[in-house]
Amino acid sequence: MGSIKALVNYHTNGPMEEGKEYVDYKVIRGSVINDYKLERAEINVQEVSNYKPDLLKLGFTWTNDPNRSFSSDEVQDKEIIKEYEEGLIRIIKQENPNVAEIKAFDHTIRQDTADDMKRAEDLTKVPEDARFRPVALHVHGDYTTESAWEKLKDVLSPEQYEDWSKGHWGIVNIWRPMDYPVEKTPLAFIDPTTVKSDDWAIKEIHIPGRVGHIKGFLNKPNYRWIMLDQMPPSKVWIFTQFDTQNIPWVPHSALDICGTPANAKPRRSIESRLCVRYYK
Repeated sequence: MGSIKALVNYHTNGPMEEGKEYVDYKVIRGSVINDYKLERAEINVQEVSNYKPDLLKLGFTWTNDPNRSFSSDEVQDKEIIKEYEEGLIRIIKQENPNVAEIKAFDHTIRQDTADDMKRAEDLTKVPEDARFRPVALHVHGDYTTESAWEKLKDVLSPEQYEDWSKGHWGIVNIWRPMDYPVEKTPLAFIDPTTVKSDDWAIKEIHIPGRVGHIKGFLNKPNYRWIMLDQMPPSKVWIFTQFDTQNIPWVPHSALDICGTPANAKPRRSIESRLCVRYYK
């Protein structure tokens, strides 16, 4: 496994410190602008194309997708996205035979030319790349315990919610590049076995009509970072964002790879979120 140098933005939980670099970061949800002050730091990332992480022990893995390829235009069609979901369900059941039932609830298409910092200057303007969300350049986990249970309640009927609540369930994301291999801002993960209980803080994310919560991860020396270099659309990442038993939750972020060529294609990707019920 080789090592790659990259820059990443960590969340903060206290006053700014001398000698550290900080950046402003905005996340737009509807008409609401969320402002964060993040710490920018250089990291070493292990490239793992010759090593397949254990999904059950580490909470994440990559795998090859035997299904047909889909373009970023196709997956925005309501009928085609159903076909895409069927392929995701086959993939996750192949990787974890303990999966009993899956409810997909979100598909986010991202491109790194989409820029919430620029969009925040005038929310009345419709940008040329409005069909894309920006890449997430901050180290985070999508859910807290409370927000994960709230999401399950939103996704399921009351009867299903009562049934799922009695057993083992989780929220799992499946991520893949779209249209061409990744040339810049790849997705990377912190090995959750290197994370300590005080390495993160709960952060609010304001959405029209409600306030959500995520885990914002702080800059700590103990992390082991992992990525795939030049990842093609035929591969997917599977990573856990919540689990009621022992599957680890996985912090993640897009990275700025040091030395990325100026003419690198903008990263285009799709991230799908699924509520997953397990047999045991």
